[in-house]
Amino acid sequence: QIKKLKGFKNFNKEIYQTVNLEQLERFTDGDKVDAQSLLAKRIVTRKGKIKLLGTGDLKLKLNITVHKASESAKKKVEKAGGELKLLEQTEHV
Repeated sequence: QIKKLKGFKNFNKEIYQTVNLEQLERFTDGDKVDAQSLLAKRIVTRKGKIKLLGTGDLKLKLNITVHKASESAKKKVEKAGGELKLLEQTEHV
């Protein structure tokens, strides 16, 4: 007899690695922050999509390029004088 699995598993679900603003304190003022630099500093552990979250304060002026960012993270980056660029995503219809 086979055990019945309940629920539905979405195979098209996008999984993001999350990065908090407080983790970006490892960089210096004016640095470019992208997937390669986050991987080099071991803030993220694997390649993939990255989402920036607004936990913590950011005192550095950084140029950040990520796939997604929360509203609080956007405000804090702009308040610190940095620049946030979101990578374009292709929409599946």
